[in-house]
Formats: sequence, C-alpha cells, structure tokens
Amino acid sequence: MNRLRLYRRRCRSCVLQQSKRSERTMKLSETIAAALLVNALMITLPACDQQAPLDEAGEEIDDTAEDTDDAIEDAADDAG
Repeated sequence: MNRLRLYRRRCRSCVLQQSKRSERTMKLSETIAAALLVNALMITLPACDQQAPLDEAGEEIDDTAEDTDDAIEDAADDAG
C-alpha cells in the first residue's frame, strides 16, 4: 500500500513537472515566433519606402505632362 501511494505521488509530481515544462516550451515558442515576426517586419518595411524604377518613370511623365499643361495655359494667357 505504501508503495502504491509513493508511486502515485511520484506520478503526480511527474505530471506537474511535465505540464510546467510544456508551459515553458509554449512561452519560449511564442517568444521566438514574436521575435521572428518583428525581424521580418524590420526587413520588409524599409523596402516599401523604395520606389521601383517604373514608379519613378511614371512620376516623371506625370510631372512633364503637368509642366506642359502649365506652359500651354501660360502661352494662351499671354496670347489672349
């Protein structure tokens, strides 16, 4: 009878130790996942600020079209 009680106590303590280990493992895995997410964002967000060459070319075309429109309006005002 005493052996059975001792065994049950050991089993309970093993179960508690295992649950504590699993909680630590979960916390560690959540911390690692959060750190990886932050690192991924730190790498990708600065890349969003850079414009692609086609975006820059499109802006130059838009600026040129606006300058041309302004020049035509100024010439019409001067002529008229």
